Amino acid sequence: MKYRIAIASKDGKAVNVHFGLAGRFLLFDIDENQAEYLGERKTTAACLGSCCNGGDESAAFEKVANDLNDVSAIIVSKIGEGAASYMEGKGKAGNTGRIHLPTSAACNIECAFCIRSINKKENRPGVASTIITPEEAVEATGRALELCKDLKVAGIAGPGDTLASPYALQTFRLIKERYPQIVKCMSTNGLLLNEKAEEIAEVGIDSLTVTVNAVDPEIEARLNKGITYHGKHYTGV
Repeated sequence: MKYRIAIASKDGKAVNVHFGLAGRFLLFDIDENQAEYLGERKTTAACLGSCCNGGDESAAFEKVANDLNDVSAIIVSKIGEGAASYMEGKGKAGNTGRIHLPTSAACNIECAFCIRSINKKENRPGVASTIITPEEAVEATGRALELCKDLKVAGIAGPGDTLASPYALQTFRLIKERYPQIVKCMSTNGLLLNEKAEEIAEVGIDSLTVTVNAVDPEIEARLNKGITYHGKHYTGV
C-alpha cells in the first residue's frame, strides 16, 4: 500500500524544522519497497516566533492541514501539543474539542533547541503550567466533557517525552476504561518506541506522532546535547 508523507527539512538531508516554522514540506510517496520524491509544497508557517504570538492557532493549523490534505503523515523535528492534537484530530466528524494533559515531565533526549519549563507565563512548546498525575488527568477529562460535549480528543505530548516515564500510558489506560469514546493521541521522540510498541497497541493509542530530529547520526549529535538510555547518558556519535 502506498502512502504520501510530508517532511519538514531545511536542506533536504535532515528532519530539522519545527512544525510551526515550516513554510514548505518535501513530499514522498512510500510503500514497503521504495520512496518516490514528488517535490516540495509550500504553505504558511503556522507559528512565527513564540507559538503563534497569541494569534488564532486553529486558523493557522487549518491552513497547513488544508495545504497537506492529501498527506497521510507529517514528519517534523518537533511539534507543540496544540498543533499535534489539532492535526491528529483532523478528519473526525463534526466539531472536535481537544484536551491536553501534561503528565510527562521527564525527557530522555536533550534537544539543543528545546527548553522545557514549568510556568504560567510562557505559551510555547515544552512548557506547561503544572504537571498532573494520571488520576488527575482522568478527572480533568471528565470535567472537560461536562463543559464541552464536543470533546473528542485527549492528547499528551509532554512537556517531556511520553515514553520517558510511565505516566502517559497509565493515563491513556484509565481514559480507555472510563471514556472509551475519546480519541487518544500521543507524541514521542521515538527513542523507546520499539520497546513500548506492544504496550502502545494494547492501550489503544489512536494517533501517534513521532518527531525525528535527523536520520544521520552526525547531524543528530549536533542537534542533541545528549541522550539518556536505560540509565546511561550518551553524547556525540
